[in-house]
Amino acid sequence: MPLICFDIVEVHLPERVLRQYELVQGIPPPCDIEPELHLISRKNQGTTNWTKINGGHIAHWDQRLELLAQGAPIDVVGAPTTPDYMPWFLSITPRWMTPRDVTAAAQYAPTAPTMIQFAQGVPAVIRSSHEESVREIAQDMLFGTQF
Repeated sequence: MPLICFDIVEVHLPERVLRQYELVQGIPPPCDIEPELHLISRKNQGTTNWTKINGGHIAHWDQRLELLAQGAPIDVVGAPTTPDYMPWFLSITPRWMTPRDVTAAAQYAPTAPTMIQFAQGVPAVIRSSHEESVREIAQDMLFGTQF
């Protein structure tokens, strides 16, 4: 279903979000997004007749009440998706932020050098500080369980 605002036409595909309408989600049909809709510019288009240009989309919009999303209600079937939906969804959906061939991000990254520097610096703070509260905080950071 096209959503229209003068020159802007966005296609809404309710069959891809049937659960939002409390209907069982199945594998949606392939969608045909019209790339030329995103190439339209308002530059120097002050006298353009958008009704004429978007006439086909407006006619489709006028049929919206006959083209409602159809499906079985979730409460009748008992499952929010058809049995074939999740395998299909997982086959087309990237589930990892990092590509699987990048192994460095998944490897153990030791923090030992940083922790050694920290542990070596805290005793100097304890020895050199003249404020009891600073020495207590440094002592707790090095030996306590609070940090």
